[in-house]
Amino acid sequence: MKRYVVGVALLVGLLVIGVVGSWSTRDVDPAAADIREVWEHHEMYEGQSLRVTGTLKRFLPGLPKEHFVVESEDGYRIGVEAAGLQPLDGAPVDAVGQVTFDEERGLRLEAASVQARR
Repeated sequence: MKRYVVGVALLVGLLVIGVVGSWSTRDVDPAAADIREVWEHHEMYEGQSLRVTGTLKRFLPGLPKEHFVVESEDGYRIGVEAAGLQPLDGAPVDAVGQVTFDEERGLRLEAASVQARR
C-alpha cells in the first residue's frame, strides 16, 4: 500500500510539473507598439518582443546594404531582419520580433514573423 501511495504521489507530481512547465513555455502574444513610440523611447523597448504594423519597404535594392523597414503612417521606420521579405515589399504588414538598437544600424526588429495584413 505504501508503494502505491508513493507511486501515485510521484505520478501526480510529474503531471503538475508538466502542466506548469507548459504554461511557462507557451508563446505569449507580444504587445502591439507604435513605431513612433518605440523610436522615441528605444532604450525602454530594447530587448522586448513587440508587434508593429505598417508598410514594408525595401531600401537600396540590389546593393550590399539592401534592407527592409516597416514604416508607420506617420513616417517612422523600424528596420526588419527576416528571410523572404521580397514578396511583401510595399504591402501592409504585421511584424513580430525583438527590438534592438545600435548606432551603426539604428532601430531594428529581429523579426520572428512578418505577415501581410488581412
